[in-house]
Amino acid sequence: MFPKALWYKEYRQAKVLLWLMPIAGILCLTFSRYMNIYSMSAEQIEGYRLEFLQHNFTSWLFYNPFEDFIAYRVALSVLALGTGVMLIGMERWSGQQDLSFSLPFRRSQIFWVKWSIGILFLTGTVLFSTAADMGVIFFSPLREFLILEIHLNEMAQAILAVCAWYTLVLLIGTITGGVLSQLGLSLLASIFPLSLSMLGSSVPAGPVFDFSFTEKYEDFLAILNPAYFLLSPYDQEPESMMNLIIPAVYLLLFASLASYAYQHSKSEYDGQALIFPRLRPIFSWGLIICSALLSGALIKLYNWEGYQASFQSGTLFYSYYFAFLAGGTLAYLMTRLLRNKKIKII
Repeated sequence: MFPKALWYKEYRQAKVLLWLMPIAGILCLTFSRYMNIYSMSAEQIEGYRLEFLQHNFTSWLFYNPFEDFIAYRVALSVLALGTGVMLIGMERWSGQQDLSFSLPFRRSQIFWVKWSIGILFLTGTVLFSTAADMGVIFFSPLREFLILEIHLNEMAQAILAVCAWYTLVLLIGTITGGVLSQLGLSLLASIFPLSLSMLGSSVPAGPVFDFSFTEKYEDFLAILNPAYFLLSPYDQEPESMMNLIIPAVYLLLFASLASYAYQHSKSEYDGQALIFPRLRPIFSWGLIICSALLSGALIKLYNWEGYQASFQSGTLFYSYYFAFLAGGTLAYLMTRLLRNKKIKII
């Protein structure tokens, strides 16, 4: 199904970033663990053992999820972003995509090789780094504190989180026409629901808008952000299963959409922000709304004391709505200008 020549072509295109993945995993997880353990004094080690013997020992006494498991996830997510941009955005910008489409392979084959090669390196990196991390603890003076369950759960969550993020980057690459648009929209899409809810919650309640409901659902909106799971470490609570289920759903959904979009993309739109004309009005109005909300939020933040006094006196927040309309109007004019001139970006 996936010819060796196609694998080799995609591998050569991103081999530097691909091999940086295991290096980053070892440095940020395994080597960091080694330095933490062997920098401990004999008194600290004995303190751990005393806590263990007194049955006061908990896994979080030795494992610090935010310090132990987040750094290598962030490093892998940065490399996954670069790999996705290299395989689609840079290929389109350099003109190599036309060469790929002229090869005797279906577009679906080309896409799934791009997806598979990144997934294999990301998964292999997490597996190898986790095994090495466990090995460091096993052969250290703190061997008895090794908890297999934590490593296995962290490994599963990390694989799903970084693979879902990589797939999202590829999905954005299939609908954008350049490197900058792929980078920008990938970063925006990773935090969009939560950032939109934060902007919406800053809208003062009044006769025009009332976004106060967003504050009630911020926890729910947070899990809709793919980046949330990159920064959410293994948790012992029962609801932590959502940290496995939701990234798995993202992975399947993004991969299916990306495969479909890659097969139906048109080369004549390469270089433009979006290569599917039907998506442009949605993107334009989304940009206008976000710009309006951001303008109002900035004004509110800048003049917070005035807003507090205005709230206490019961008057309307006219300055917010003025900034809201001004920011939205400016964004509307900019999108019209860019659309009419058909400015191409890399």
